[in-house]
Amino acid sequence: MQGRDWERRETPRWMRTTRVTAVWAAVVLTVVGLFTRPYFHHLRVTSNACGGALPDGALDALTPDGKRLRDETSDQVDEVGWYRCEVTLEDEDDGDNAGYALTMGAWTRRDDQDRKFMSIFKDRGFDRVAALPGGLPGFIDDFSDINLLVPCPALGKDDDGRARHMLVQTGFGYRPHGLVRGVPYQVAVALAGAASDRLGCGAKPLKAPSKDAVLPDEGGVHDVGQVSWAETKGTACSWLTRAELPAGRDWDVRAEPAGASPVEYCAVEAPGRAGHDPDEDSTYVGFHAWYGDWGGRFLFDEYDGDPHPMTATARCGTETANFAVDTDESTPVSKTALHGLLERFVADRARRHGCSDLHFTY
Repeated sequence: MQGRDWERRETPRWMRTTRVTAVWAAVVLTVVGLFTRPYFHHLRVTSNACGGALPDGALDALTPDGKRLRDETSDQVDEVGWYRCEVTLEDEDDGDNAGYALTMGAWTRRDDQDRKFMSIFKDRGFDRVAALPGGLPGFIDDFSDINLLVPCPALGKDDDGRARHMLVQTGFGYRPHGLVRGVPYQVAVALAGAASDRLGCGAKPLKAPSKDAVLPDEGGVHDVGQVSWAETKGTACSWLTRAELPAGRDWDVRAEPAGASPVEYCAVEAPGRAGHDPDEDSTYVGFHAWYGDWGGRFLFDEYDGDPHPMTATARCGTETANFAVDTDESTPVSKTALHGLLERFVADRARRHGCSDLHFTY
């Protein structure tokens, strides 16, 4: 029996200690992993999003309270000149999908850009937009997406001899615009530069506007652009005076700074007069301009193709500028007066944009 005493010996203390240490080490590593996994996941998403083109801290600023970054995706098809990237969110409590923090798409083909413009301008092109601050070439649409349209000198001209451009649209899911001053514009400018490099556009680098620049909330473009009559200089209404409008109405003017946007408008509106039904007596007249062949379809009826009255065209470089008047049926401005005002608007815009060969349809 003595030969089997080794089977009854106790496990050495050093072996017991080693086992306990290993167990505790495994527990500690598991706990540390649980706490650090979200950190490293966040770091991976922020580092890889949109090919690493986002400014430092941008995604943190765009992530609302109670949400966290879920994932990032990107796609690119060189054959059609298309690139997109997106960063999605999830709820901190249950991990459910919570939409996106930002999404960006870039297109260099004319047909793709036309389709995108048509999805933005659905009301015969009269949809309200806002100019971008700092002279950026583009506009803010009704969804508060930032749309940049930049020349692509490296891509030359298309089959119709028109200079190639790139359209870049950047949107922000939870739109914390008032709380995140400047960041949406910084992101849009950075992504436009990255898209230009990826798609071989060769666009000149853009400069983000002031860090205090605020992006309007969704639908907020309807609340911007109102100026006094003394402040119309430098806007698309600089040619218009209140004396040219019917007297007896309290005319307000709404316009954006004229600049690099492919869309411009000058609008005047007056509330209903005392003693009249405000819904029936209020009035509006808008003068609109779309620079580029894509705006030509706004001048024709979408069903029978007949030209709309009160429109005009002009030649601006290799493309056409398109103009139209939008008004309500109760406007006190006569047709003859509208003709004259449209002619003045088109002449002013053509002079400022170097356009020629003006044609009018009444």
